[in-house]
Amino acid sequence: MDVSEDYAYVAAKGMRVYGVPLQGDPIVISGESDAVTLGVLMFLMEMPAYASLREKLGLGRDSQVMLINSEHNTDPDDFRRVVWEGGDPVPLEYRSVRHVGGIENRV
Repeated sequence: MDVSEDYAYVAAKGMRVYGVPLQGDPIVISGESDAVTLGVLMFLMEMPAYASLREKLGLGRDSQVMLINSEHNTDPDDFRRVVWEGGDPVPLEYRSVRHVGGIENRV
């Protein structure tokens, strides 16, 4: 199993969220090597299966986590493939927001 390909969606999610953040958060143009940390953190916080790990780590809604991102867009073609074209999408079962029949459903 090639972990880098099987879990590329984790880094891709981090790249997209860095590039289109919530209002008030800075835009960060990041390559996959550094964006994966944000992707992992997001899955950890969003998925019910990781509740016990969040508790052990002391992570909650008001936690502050510092992520260091030292890699900019080092591969413009791959960046566009992921961010612009939706490459490496998050599998449906791991999405925090699912669109079903045109209606947004939060998980």
